[in-house]
Order: sequence, then structure tokens, then C-alpha cells
Amino acid sequence: MIIDPPVGFDTSFFDWLVEMGENLLVVFIERGGLSDAEINALAQEVGGYLPTQIRAYYENCSPWAVWRDSQSVWQRIRENVSHTTGIIEPMLPIDINSQQRNHTIARILSREEYEIVVVKQDKAVKFHKGDLRSYLIGLVEEEVRLSSA
Repeated sequence: MIIDPPVGFDTSFFDWLVEMGENLLVVFIERGGLSDAEINALAQEVGGYLPTQIRAYYENCSPWAVWRDSQSVWQRIRENVSHTTGIIEPMLPIDINSQQRNHTIARILSREEYEIVVVKQDKAVKFHKGDLRSYLIGLVEEEVRLSSA
């Protein structure tokens, strides 16, 4: 399978992720962006500003999966992630997965600098250098490798 993501981090990129997920029988993202109020509430948690790619992600996708009471769930998960990882910097949800109990968050380092952190149910922690777009492409590449094995 050829991995050829569109340039940029906009609707066409998110559509590509959905298409790749359908082809590979996995879900990479939950389409359906957050409301302006939800985006603003998350921005307030990290000082009022969201990194550009994270804002674009929230405008196109939801980090909550099936969670309905997202803010109280996020508060509990954020506290657990902080306890598990020792992260003290502000963090934002990227993928809060209720099925696999894996959580992907962005550890905010500065206005535009962040690190993607994956905390698995078994408490394993993976840090990913690079931006959110690169991280998501890496997920697709990994699934393609697994499906080809």
C-alpha cells in the first residue's frame, strides 16, 4: 500500500486519514470537530493559546471518542497521566481511547512547541518527537507495516 498523504494539515489530510483507516480496518481519528466553546475551554487550560496544528485538529476531529462528559473524564485522565508520567507541563488531549484505555496527549512546552505522549493501559509511555501531522502519518505507516507482515 502506498502512503501518500496530502500536503498540509487541513480537511483533505483528515479525509485521507479516514480513508487510510477504512482501507486498513482501523480508526486513526474521530471526525467531527469540537465546538468553539470546547476549543476555547481547552485553550484556557494551557494559557489561552493552542498550537496551530492542535487547533486545526480540534476543528476537524474529536479527542474524546465515545466519552460524553468529556471535561470530567479529561480531568481524571490528565491527573492519571501526570501521576504515571511525571509530566508537570500543561497537556491537551489528542486521543482519549475508552476501548483500549490508551491515551495520546500533547505535552505543551511553549506556544508552538509540544511533544506527543502515548500512555498505554499497562503504564508504558512513549514520547514522539515531531509535530502532530508527523505523528499521525507515523501511525498510518506502522499499520501499513503490520498489515504487510
